[in-house]
Amino acid sequence: MAAGPGVRMTTKVVATNSRNVVRSIIGSFSCGAKYAGPYSQLHRQDAGETGFFPVDPKAANRHVLDRRDRALIAALRRNARASLVALAREIDLSRSATHDRISRLEELKILRGYTVRVDEELIDDIRAFITVTLDDDSDQKAVAVQVSQFSGVQRAFCLAGEIDLLVDCRCDTAQDLGRLRDRIGALEGVRSCGTRLVLATHD
Repeated sequence: MAAGPGVRMTTKVVATNSRNVVRSIIGSFSCGAKYAGPYSQLHRQDAGETGFFPVDPKAANRHVLDRRDRALIAALRRNARASLVALAREIDLSRSATHDRISRLEELKILRGYTVRVDEELIDDIRAFITVTLDDDSDQKAVAVQVSQFSGVQRAFCLAGEIDLLVDCRCDTAQDLGRLRDRIGALEGVRSCGTRLVLATHD
């Protein structure tokens, strides 16, 4: 019997006679090199020094952020144009160390881009959310991806509950918003749509 990655196999002879050999195969799972990482170490600690614990490969692929990483992300959320000096001061690191952290977060795709905040009250357009309910057998993610490509759609959120999708929209006119809603409602698998106009935005 071949042992796969992360599995340690030992063989113990229990009894023998002239006709057959009875063998008991004792397999114990260990943290394999394929999933080695911070989470592997956590599982080793949970299992104890002598025990072994199978590692969840999805958990092993997650990125562990320390408090400075989280503080840096929070600072960039507040002001994506903050200077490197200001960011370094906020997380109590040198400029070079802060720059290295930003580069690492970008490489890991945790920081995917930088945006700008605007005063919504000064923009002369229509902001709304379109709620979408899908048929029971519809592919929620597939519909969300389709909707997100439509002109006027900022983002499409997949939700749990009675409403399946929440679509963040920005249109020039009420007619444009109506056409967008009709286009979403005509998609295969969409049962119904509703519209919620944004009256004011508060940060």
